[in-house]
Amino acid sequence: MPYTRLQRHTELRRKSGIARKKKARAHAQTVSLQTTHYKKFCDICFEFFIRERDKWTDTLDGRRFAQGDYEHYHAAHYIPRQALYTRYDPMNCHGQSSGHNWAASPKASPIVRHRFMNLYRAWMVKTYGEPAVAELEQRGNQTGQFTIPMWMDAAKENYTRAHQINARAFSKRLASVYRTGHEQGILEQIFNKIGVEPDGLTRE
Repeated sequence: MPYTRLQRHTELRRKSGIARKKKARAHAQTVSLQTTHYKKFCDICFEFFIRERDKWTDTLDGRRFAQGDYEHYHAAHYIPRQALYTRYDPMNCHGQSSGHNWAASPKASPIVRHRFMNLYRAWMVKTYGEPAVAELEQRGNQTGQFTIPMWMDAAKENYTRAHQINARAFSKRLASVYRTGHEQGILEQIFNKIGVEPDGLTRE
């Protein structure tokens, strides 16, 4: 049955879109990977792992969230994310509501933040013990930047954690974040650099 004019137009647009995405992906594979590329990848992997590990439940008050509710259920750091040497430590991050995560941020008033961080620290000490929390806080005071090889190691470690805890959901998460041809090309570069296979990842 011959195509109608609308069907032909739709098919041409579809093929053109696929061609543009492939071209963008190929171009992205020639881009030199920077710290920002690895940091974004590590954050996605690590925060996915935290949410899955804590079963989409607020660790402080036990509230449950629907799996995939990234807007209202966050991976909340005890020591702020700016501290690179504890940024990807599973002990330093826990599933919490967006409200709890906001209370720990600079956006909250000093009084609210102080009260919440006292609550968070009390939970940390109860869960891990005072010596472990003190050691974590000491590492959080370390300064310095990661080198590219250090970022590559962090990327592989965090990918492995996320993939092992729920490979299927993790694949969908990556595909939902890296959507354009350029982004997919960057992701493929990262996979090549850290030596992992993106099994089951959605591709057009």
